[in-house]
Order: sequence, then C-alpha cells, then structure tokens
Amino acid sequence: MGEKPFRYQDSLPSKLDDKDITDQIRFQVSRNNTKEPQQKSKKIVWNPFSALLFDPIIGPSQWAQKVRYNKKINEGRFDEITDKEKLYFGRDTEKEVDIVADVAEGLVTGPPLGVKSLAEFLTIGADYAFDTNFTKKLDQVTRKFLKPQVNQKP
Repeated sequence: MGEKPFRYQDSLPSKLDDKDITDQIRFQVSRNNTKEPQQKSKKIVWNPFSALLFDPIIGPSQWAQKVRYNKKINEGRFDEITDKEKLYFGRDTEKEVDIVADVAEGLVTGPPLGVKSLAEFLTIGADYAFDTNFTKKLDQVTRKFLKPQVNQKP
C-alpha cells in the first residue's frame, strides 16, 4: 500500500553524464557538415528526327508514333519497340536531354496545362461554394491527356 504509482518521468535518467553531453555536441556540430550528392548534368543531344515533330505535314504522324512508342515503354513491352522507333525517339532520359524533342513536347503539353490552371480558378470556387469535385475531375482529365507523353528509359 505504501508504493507510489509508476510515472514515466521516474523512468527517465535523472541527470546527463559527460558522455551524453559530448555525444549531443558531436551530433549538433556534425549534422550540418554532411555533403549532399551533387546531381550530374545531363548530356545535351540533338536528334535530327526530332525536328520532324515540328513539320506540319509529317508532324502529326510522328506524334502518333511517339505516343505509341511511349505507351509501349509505359506498359513494359520493350520487345515490341522497332528499330525505327528507337532511332526516332530512343534516348536515355536519365542521362540525355534532346532539346528539340523537349521543346516540341512543351509546345504540346504547355497550352493544356495553362488552360487547366486557369480553369482551376473556377473549379476551386465551385468546389468550395457548392461542395462538388470539379477540380478532382479536371486533374483526372489532364493526367489522362498527358500520360501518353511520358517517356521512360527502355
């Protein structure tokens, strides 16, 4: 009956010893001295076939081929990629940047993303006022449109 109830504070050490203080000082001093890995720059490449994406006559068929190529990569069907597709669109996206292809993709994906941002002003207000999910639906439509544009390393 004379026992006092257990308290969490009673289980803690009552004082810090010299080793605890030294360890804490070492930690505080060394934590800001860690070097973060530096990212290597990507190699800039220019594939002359990428310029065909800008051609008003050949461009639409090139875009259709590029979408099919990206779909094969996203689905993991690497064995179905033809030599022509590798020549036109193949590159190591982790190490290389194709300037012309990236500008062309920006011109295709940029306007829809700009329209989406402006439309969000309306949908956010409508979602707040009327308890709807227009913004979520807008995000889904945008993702569906932009998904074929994603290009991964084969």
